[in-house]
Amino acid sequence: MPSYRLRIELPDRPGALAVVTRAIADSDANIVSVDVHEVDGDTAVDEIVVDVAHDWAPRSLAATLAASGMGSLLSSRRVTTVEDPLVSVLRSLAKMLGNEPGAFEAETRRALLAVAHGSSARILDIAEAEREVAARATLERGTSLVTHADDHGWILTAVDDPTDPALVAVITRSLNLRFSATEVARVEALLHLGRLVTMSQVVSDQSR
Repeated sequence: MPSYRLRIELPDRPGALAVVTRAIADSDANIVSVDVHEVDGDTAVDEIVVDVAHDWAPRSLAATLAASGMGSLLSSRRVTTVEDPLVSVLRSLAKMLGNEPGAFEAETRRALLAVAHGSSARILDIAEAEREVAARATLERGTSLVTHADDHGWILTAVDDPTDPALVAVITRSLNLRFSATEVARVEALLHLGRLVTMSQVVSDQSR
């Protein structure tokens, strides 16, 4: 059975999600998960994974939501695996803790893609970050930045520590979808946790 990840913008008020889920059910889609994202202003963005029939098409759902005035289908992406992002992150952390060669960078990229649903993720050291405009701006300000570039779509840059950065994550999303405040917070938390894992491994190696 095919699955789709839907990103729907809706008013941030009681009853809005109920209208959206009813419209999804009426389109013969079965909701597997709902992830509510925090955004600025009086709207919210919900990421909803659905199981559907092979002939299901998102355009009818988009029309229904638009007619109701209670939601807008921002994107619909067919997915091949529907693993919970938290499970994916925990598996990546387990491999990092296992101190496997090359595991930190590869698993950090994998975890970043899981929590931010980006098209690509890179980990830069300070020297590399200084050579890229968005990454350098993040270093200078000590805070995460979400920027838009015509050739890359949306770009999220974040540091592992705002006062003493060692790494900068650069996540891109080719779709015309801005990263939500929730995704930014998740990336920041993941980078900080990865930093702690690395530091604990260094201490462990030095004590041997």
